[in-house]
Amino acid sequence: EPFASLDPAEANRIGAQIAGLAVEKARREVARLLAEDGALVGPPRPIRHAVKFYERGSRPLEFEHGPDPALELRHWPAEHVVKCLAIYHPDDPADLRRVQEDRVGRLFRACVATGHELLLEIVPPAPATNDAGAVARAMDRFYDLGVMPDWWKLPPFPTEAGWREVDAVARARDPHCRGILVLGLGTGEAELARAFAASAGAPLVRGFAVGRSIFWPAAEVWFAGTLGDDQAVSQIGRAYARTIELWRARRAAAAS
Repeated sequence: EPFASLDPAEANRIGAQIAGLAVEKARREVARLLAEDGALVGPPRPIRHAVKFYERGSRPLEFEHGPDPALELRHWPAEHVVKCLAIYHPDDPADLRRVQEDRVGRLFRACVATGHELLLEIVPPAPATNDAGAVARAMDRFYDLGVMPDWWKLPPFPTEAGWREVDAVARARDPHCRGILVLGLGTGEAELARAFAASAGAPLVRGFAVGRSIFWPAAEVWFAGTLGDDQAVSQIGRAYARTIELWRARRAAAAS
């Protein structure tokens, strides 16, 4: 049951004050309002215990807006790309694998019906997260099922052989594939540099999507209250610039 407010009008008024604020400003405003109301048991303190951070994902895959994604996608602008994370291994138990395959297939057909591109992210569950062979087999399996994503988003494989394997599958199975993006999985810059360099011989690798690798080191200390807003922005900007330079070095190696 939803929480029943004792004063809905006042709750809406306060909610409107907080809506749209940056996280840190919203946190300070909530603390101020609680203090005014006498509801604080002490001064606000940063969280010191370990907090796990996960990208949203579930096994089996579930859609946020109900079982038929076409009903949601028909309201999306045509230029928006549909991104789906599937935590999938070709050796998963048969029942789990069938459910995941059915839902990815349903999403692909919804994208075709509504004119949207699909970016399919395949991440095998640990400890096989960076297993290029498993990912290549997963790609083959989805192609066998008639699922042909416009884009693939794949883990940061550290070896040239791994990138050649997935690149070969995509090029052999779908000559119209738009490309492959390198996923970060929160890895550090050294690991990203190794993955970028290893992918230089894979023509379909077009770019990267490594948000956590860029922002999380700064975000972690910002959430702890030991880094200011301006310093966090600057630190994230420098991390992004370094990542771009790593990618440019990869492109130069691919062109040579």
